[in-house]
Amino acid sequence: MTLIAVKDVLENPERIVVDLRTPAEYAGGHIPDSVNVPLFTDEERARVGTLYKQAGKEIAFQHGLKFVGPRLAEMTKRIRNLAKGRPLAFYCWRGGMRSESVCWLMGLGGMDVNRIRGGYKAYRRYIRNAFTEPANMVILGGYTGTGKTDVLLELERQGVQIVDLEGVANHKGSVFGHINESPQPTSEQFENNLFEVWQRIDKKQVVVIENESASVGSVSVPEPLYRQMRKAPVISISIPMEKRVGRLVGEYGVDDIQALLDAVGRIAKKLGGQKKQMVETYIRAHRFGEACELLLEYYDKYYERGVQARDINTYQFIDLKGVDLAHDSARVKDLLESSY
Repeated sequence: MTLIAVKDVLENPERIVVDLRTPAEYAGGHIPDSVNVPLFTDEERARVGTLYKQAGKEIAFQHGLKFVGPRLAEMTKRIRNLAKGRPLAFYCWRGGMRSESVCWLMGLGGMDVNRIRGGYKAYRRYIRNAFTEPANMVILGGYTGTGKTDVLLELERQGVQIVDLEGVANHKGSVFGHINESPQPTSEQFENNLFEVWQRIDKKQVVVIENESASVGSVSVPEPLYRQMRKAPVISISIPMEKRVGRLVGEYGVDDIQALLDAVGRIAKKLGGQKKQMVETYIRAHRFGEACELLLEYYDKYYERGVQARDINTYQFIDLKGVDLAHDSARVKDLLESSY
């Protein structure tokens, strides 16, 4: 058995990473692509932890053996099937008794096993530090409905480095952003998944990130990364109003009317009573375009306040037609290459 640093684990894609924590711990946050082979159930882990505090390590260890003993043969078989001859890296919360015990057992069977030094806690510390690394970033901004995400993804197809925060978050950012999206990860897992993207970025080359608030739905952008975003230059795109409305209707005009109404309810105070009622009336009548026009009055003011809160000298504004995505994105790319 060998202790191995987090960095070495992440740099070896051939290594199979095994998370020995409980299903609840794993669901809360885990190393991406790791496989959960829990040593204890959630209930067993709680029981052992309580015994450790109340009666000491020895008694907790003995009760842990009672829980795990009957499952060891099946566990080792599963781990062997996962490995298929490749090296293994095990982790638990702090890289302590759980991973040490399983490594010892698998090592007896002649397997190439490693234990991540410091466990998942060390991994979390490592990735938080990684987000402090300076990057040559440019923010892609613009009013709601300008198709920033589509432009961002098209820029990637044209060879530009990007970070798609909304894609990682499974959320489009506004109160309507959850509609037609998969469930969001936890904030912790969002950071873990985002790190997988961040570590592949060449920080010396331009990387484009869509303008976002500190939170994207229920998840939070890592604070060091968000601080960099707030200081970065901005390219703000615009397209004609009718194109914006058409895009939003296509994106959010769904059969689940209640989902739209619930989202409107979350910004009711900011909309005002009369406008809220008008928007709801339009939605119920499937007059989505008119509902969008009213909502954009609110979102446009919100965006303008955001512009005013930053140094206007960091902004470049570009008008696009919103008809040909490849052409519009190429214009943004030209601006990137000439300015940054």
